[in-house]
Amino acid sequence: MLTQRRQTYPASINLPDEIMARVIKVNRKHSLGEDEIRKTVDKLAEKLKKDLDAECAWEGSTLKFNRKGATGKVDVSDSEVNIEVQLGMLLGPLKGTIEKTIEEEIDKYLA
Repeated sequence: MLTQRRQTYPASINLPDEIMARVIKVNRKHSLGEDEIRKTVDKLAEKLKKDLDAECAWEGSTLKFNRKGATGKVDVSDSEVNIEVQLGMLLGPLKGTIEKTIEEEIDKYLA
């Protein structure tokens, strides 16, 4: 009789430090309302497509994007915008510059 072993996983999976070091998270509050913030993020998506050749698609209230070297998402609600970007190995060293640019751009779009 074979005994089947059950694999257990931790409640939260911790990513290795070298991967976490390449994750950018930017959160902003806004007062635009859900419809207006979605239009604003659509403008940002058009810029990503044009300037960075990114593929963008909405899934519910989340805009997911992908381009060579980076993937990410923009979660929108009636009061917040949460951006998360996972940089590939080649873009990892540019994390600080990329993060600053994201913060400047989202602040400009929310102004």
